[in-house]
Amino acid sequence: MKYFSFNYIKKRIIGTVSCSTSSSNDDELAEENTSTDTTAPTVFLVSTTADNQSSVSVTDNITVTFSEAMDTTYVTTSSS
Repeated sequence: MKYFSFNYIKKRIIGTVSCSTSSSNDDELAEENTSTDTTAPTVFLVSTTADNQSSVSVTDNITVTFSEAMDTTYVTTSSS
């Protein structure tokens, strides 16, 4: 029997694990080593349909682009 383990980051998938069944040792442990991303994402771009406009409504949509993929469970879409 083969056992597989891998490290992952809770907010996103960072890789996949694959194996070959040609090994003669069924107790061999295969491990995918990965590193944890410790650099916080940054705001890359902010835009709105009202860019460079005056008298903008508070209900206008704002689009924020981050420097890396974000898990939507950690991003709020409203704030005060």
